[in-house]
Amino acid sequence: MTFTNLRDATREDWDRIDALDEARTDYAAAPLALLESLNGGDPAGYTLNPYDHSRQAATRALRAG
Repeated sequence: MTFTNLRDATREDWDRIDALDEARTDYAAAPLALLESLNGGDPAGYTLNPYDHSRQAATRALRAG
């Protein structure tokens, strides 16, 4: 796909997009999978890894309304 504006997409582009979308059926799982990918040790050596930091930030935001 080489288009930079949806108006310029060809039928072949849309067919490819449709095929890719069909392969990704669970959109709710994608953000959770990304979050899980952050779990584990932090290569920078911080005590709190990006996974735990994300959970803490989300929890604090939820509590703060």
